Amino acid sequence: MVSCSTIRRQLEAVEYDPEALLPESAAHLMACADCRAYAAQMQSLRALLSGQPRVLPPATFDAELRLRLGRDAHRFREPFLAWVPTPVLAAVALAVVVTSALAVRSSLQMVLHPAPTVAAALVLPTLPERTLVTALSRQLDGSLPGSRPAPARAAVAVARPGRMTPAAVRQTSLPAREANGVVVLWRGRSGERVLRLPPVVYGAQPIVDRRPSTEGESSDDSIF
Repeated sequence: MVSCSTIRRQLEAVEYDPEALLPESAAHLMACADCRAYAAQMQSLRALLSGQPRVLPPATFDAELRLRLGRDAHRFREPFLAWVPTPVLAAVALAVVVTSALAVRSSLQMVLHPAPTVAAALVLPTLPERTLVTALSRQLDGSLPGSRPAPARAAVAVARPGRMTPAAVRQTSLPAREANGVVVLWRGRSGERVLRLPPVVYGAQPIVDRRPSTEGESSDDSIF
């Protein structure tokens, strides 16, 4: 048996024309008062709509509609800074590119040539160990009891101008009174003696290592 909802869907499919229904649906429509009333109501509504005059669009409707749709689409595609003049944008872009290039160049220079630290900048050339040992041995040989007296001229290490390598250091003789260098207090079994070591010159700048006096014990139980 066909339901009422099925009959109404079939009526919508045939535009509410009962004569276009199947025989089984037509028999149900004849037996069901609700379905007949629905079909009559839909037929009267269709006749009312068809009796209305046909409304035609204006001749320029299609052109105006296309123009409005194109204008709306262009407005939505505009960038956020569309109101800024093009020369201003070009100048800003050029400034950004130049600043970025300078920043990258500065970073590369810092990586390839790092600036010296404060500790490295304060480091001064130290007295070569061999020269210090030689000068100290000569002073000790001339100051200890039973040794020969120290010569009147002290040996001073002087570097050739413009060279900073230890290999360029040569020995020259200066008066002992001008060798105002390191002062060492030697305390041995025979008493105390003051030893004066000459300064060392690197290039054109003399570097004198001045340190406070210290005491210590050597292998032969002497204090220095």
